[in-house]
Amino acid sequence: MAKVLTLAKVLPIDQRTNVFTLGRMIAVFLSDGTLERLPFRGNDALYAVMCQACQPERVERFATVADFYAAWCAARDDINRMTA
Repeated sequence: MAKVLTLAKVLPIDQRTNVFTLGRMIAVFLSDGTLERLPFRGNDALYAVMCQACQPERVERFATVADFYAAWCAARDDINRMTA
């Protein structure tokens, strides 16, 4: 059996899994694929959202994609207020 299928029986694939995947995609697109602050091309608020989404412990991540999206939009609003 494929490892992914085996893990899916132990850990549910749910919204927290999707949040983690979105966080890692951000790390690739807005950084160098790591969770280091220096290469991240964004403000501290966006960086904090990305890091929370990528927490190894599921309960420390955003519970839903909607929660993640709301936090990301709020962090982007911080940028817009600073540049306005």
